[in-house]
Amino acid sequence: MKAVATPRLDAVVMRARLKGALPWSSPLMRTLEDARKRHVLRQVGGACQFRHRVIQEYLAAQTDARLFG
Repeated sequence: MKAVATPRLDAVVMRARLKGALPWSSPLMRTLEDARKRHVLRQVGGACQFRHRVIQEYLAAQTDARLFG
């Protein structure tokens, strides 16, 4: 099944790339699909969530610092 990005996701990814929080060459959807297959990421409907709280907190802190800092 091929993942389909929404316009909102495109905007978030673009902002993250412009702020340096995500590399320009990042195959984001493939990375998320791989994480889901390895049971590191859980998908409920259209939303994804990392299963481990430590990973969630680390990524949230990194994102906050790069996007809003």
